[in-house]
Amino acid sequence: MAIVILHVLNQDAIVGEMEKLPDPKDSFVSISNPRKMDNRPVTFIDKRARVIMFPWNQIFFIEVMESEEEKRDTLNIWRE
Repeated sequence: MAIVILHVLNQDAIVGEMEKLPDPKDSFVSISNPRKMDNRPVTFIDKRARVIMFPWNQIFFIEVMESEEEKRDTLNIWRE
């Protein structure tokens, strides 16, 4: 599962999880557990919603964040 930041046109960024990254042939992008960057609920989405689907034409770009597993596997150059 990947943590993503979805940048929707004319809206604040939305954080969520994706089971798998979308295929370019898909007509929409689906994220689960949508929330704002500060973990508050997104105002234009019902608070009971767990999965949201956005059409590609409403998405500016998607940031895929490093997973916890990738963080553990990365060599830390800066150690305390």
